[in-house]
Amino acid sequence: MRSYDFNEKLDWKSFQVLAVEIVQYRENIQFQTFRDGRDKGADGLWFDDKKKIILQAKRYKNFSDLYRQLKIAELEKVRRLNPDRYILVVSLKLSKHETEKIYDLFSQYMSGSDDLIDGNGLNSILAKTEYRWIERNFTSLWIPDGQILEDFIGKIINKGSRARSFREQKKAIEACKTFVQTGIYDEARQILENNHTVVISGQPGMGKSTIARVLAMDFLSVEYYEGLYWVNSLDEIEDQWEDSCDKQVFIMDDYWGAVFHRERGRRENSHLEDLIC
Repeated sequence: MRSYDFNEKLDWKSFQVLAVEIVQYRENIQFQTFRDGRDKGADGLWFDDKKKIILQAKRYKNFSDLYRQLKIAELEKVRRLNPDRYILVVSLKLSKHETEKIYDLFSQYMSGSDDLIDGNGLNSILAKTEYRWIERNFTSLWIPDGQILEDFIGKIINKGSRARSFREQKKAIEACKTFVQTGIYDEARQILENNHTVVISGQPGMGKSTIARVLAMDFLSVEYYEGLYWVNSLDEIEDQWEDSCDKQVFIMDDYWGAVFHRERGRRENSHLEDLIC
């Protein structure tokens, strides 16, 4: 079960995009969306010659503010749009009483429980395998905070490499907070999934190490990060390799530079081939 706090993890725009992605995948439709600005009651719109569906996403930290907005402003917008179905996605985790109040407000436009998705519902949906691809596209959801980092670093790093890995991961968390997924990242992720190995190369300062760190956390799990190792040599990989472990990710930064600096390129390359195969 996921336990994301969508108010803390996503800004309003990202939450809106997440809501649209989830609902249109669930309903097997493609919403029309609109540029930033006053939405006039619709973050997503779908219609044909028989039916019109409106989707609205609301990111609020307390129910009183949410309900006030829905009652004073949102209900009138929905009445003007007069959809056959109104789907509301909210970031809050609602109580039974709060849920019933919203259903009563939009009873004319909500046809069932699927038309209101709260924070608990979003977490349940994202825990399903078929929605994994959506979850992965929202990196800020599953990047760990400092406390999670300390917990899993203490579990997986042996004494010899604990300080180095902890230091590197602390830097990674700060970098990941502003990480933006690009086509290069998506391509690297696909290569890693297909081959279980990816080499990221490029000029200094282009973000190779940051991409590697985010890839590692993404590949392991969106919630649990056991099996992540920051290593300086192929020997360290062999020392920490566990055949019984479901998933392990080893990040070796500046591999080529380290190998050729030691002038053992041919032997090290052969060693690397053996590990990959």
